[in-house]
This record gives sequence, structure tokens and C-alpha cells, in this order.
Amino acid sequence: MTRPIIPPIPKRHADPEGKRVVTEPALAAEPAPAAGRLPRATTEPSGAGSPARSPAAGRPAPAGPPLADPGRRKRPSRLPYARHELVNRVGERAHLPAKMPRATGDLATGTAGRAPLPRASQPPSPMAELTSGRVRARGTPGKDIAPGEQVRTLIYAPEAVRAAWVENELSHAPITIQIGRSVSAVVAALVKDPPPRPEVLVVDFEALSTRELAELHAIRQEGWPGRLIGLGNIAIEVRASLRIDEVLEPPLVHDTLLDCVAGTRHSVVTTACPVLPKMDEPRRDK
Repeated sequence: MTRPIIPPIPKRHADPEGKRVVTEPALAAEPAPAAGRLPRATTEPSGAGSPARSPAAGRPAPAGPPLADPGRRKRPSRLPYARHELVNRVGERAHLPAKMPRATGDLATGTAGRAPLPRASQPPSPMAELTSGRVRARGTPGKDIAPGEQVRTLIYAPEAVRAAWVENELSHAPITIQIGRSVSAVVAALVKDPPPRPEVLVVDFEALSTRELAELHAIRQEGWPGRLIGLGNIAIEVRASLRIDEVLEPPLVHDTLLDCVAGTRHSVVTTACPVLPKMDEPRRDK
């Protein structure tokens, strides 16, 4: 005759604070052992209020409610030797996932690890061995300009549109630009200031008044030997009195001012040079 299986009876355990009641299913009663066999060791309470004893160990079971399934293993993340949980943490400021823990410890997740190596004992970076003198960062000038190779240029253009065009034309590496706010400041920079002084002066003569034009003649009277480039329609007498080297009349073409400052005039038609015959070749006119 088989013994009927009794369904699990739920047990109620009162919360220490008395606010709620925890209900857990109890284990079903085990059948009686057969004749000639010893009962199986158990750590569950055999009765209400009396701790159960194991025949093998002889020690009382730990206090507290029994587990729902004592044979079920805990998750590795809950074990005491687990280092961390694989949780996708999100930063507070940037709202981006934080870095995962590393072997040397991570401040973002607060996990412990090995102490980081000092900078002196760290292995050298492989990129440090690949660097060469020919490799330069973006924005580095291709050639270092010596102070003697710079072309110092002074600009006086009261109109904003003409001044922007001049600055755009001369925005190149060997040319340094200075802006003159008045004719008196231009004369002081070319004559009275200590060297090095600008070697090239670019003036918009269409924006000059009669008084400013007379004041500008002081640069030649004081002996400034630089080059003067004029923009606009300039009278022949003014060109002779100020010894203007180049005159650019409107409409202004792109790169014409740069050619004048650099000392080259690509727009000028070249003249064919005569070819001198060699001494050992016979003359053809005979």
C-alpha cells in the first residue's frame, strides 16, 4: 500500500517589524524510509519552535526561515567571491555608459583591483617608435620662417570692404600684416618706431583726403626706403612725389596684390632673351 503524497503547506513567518507577513511554501513530507535503511540527513526544522539536527553533523541548523529550494545553487554574481555585476551603468553628466571594470580597478564602478603601474615602469607605446621627423601635426607650418625672410607689410585702408580684400590677398606664410588706423600712425610706424620696420606699404588712395595725402609725404621726406603700393586711380604727380612702385587700378584681380608684394609680376609679358652661340660653333652669317 503506497502512502499518499501530501501537497506543500504554506508557512507564515512574521516580519520583525510586524508590518507584513512573508509566506513561503513548505516542503512536502517525505515518505518513511524502508526497512533496513537509515533516514536521510536534513537541515530543515522538524517541528515548530525546535531546531532540526543532522544525524551526520550533530549541529543545529542556522536560525531563520528555510530556503524555498535548498538544492538550488546561487547565481555567480551573488556569491561572495564575485567581483562585480555586469550592469550597464550610465553616467550622470554625459548620459553615456560608464566604462567596464578593468583589472587595475575602476573608479566609475568602484571595484577593487591591482594597483596601477607607475608611469616609469609602464612599457613604451608602440606609436612612440613610429614617430619620425617628417611626421607633423595638423596645422604645423611646413617650413620655419627665419626672421630675415619675413615680408613685413603695413596696410592703410579705411574702407572695410577694401581692407578685407587686402588681408585676404596677403594671408600667406612669409608675409606678416600690420593694420594702420590713421595716417599719423602709419608715418610713426615707418619712420619713428625702432627697427625692424615694415618694408611694404599698401595704401588705398581713393579713401584719402587732401590733408591725409599731404601728411603721407612725410615717409619719403624722412627717408623711408620701402616699397609703396597704391590702390585706385592715382594722379601722375602723386605717383612721382611719393615714388609709388606699383599701382593697382580697379577692377582688382585675384593674386595681383600678392604678386606685387612678393616681387613677382606674372601678368607682365616676358621678353625673349637672345641666345649666345658657343665659341666652337661656326657663325652662320658667313
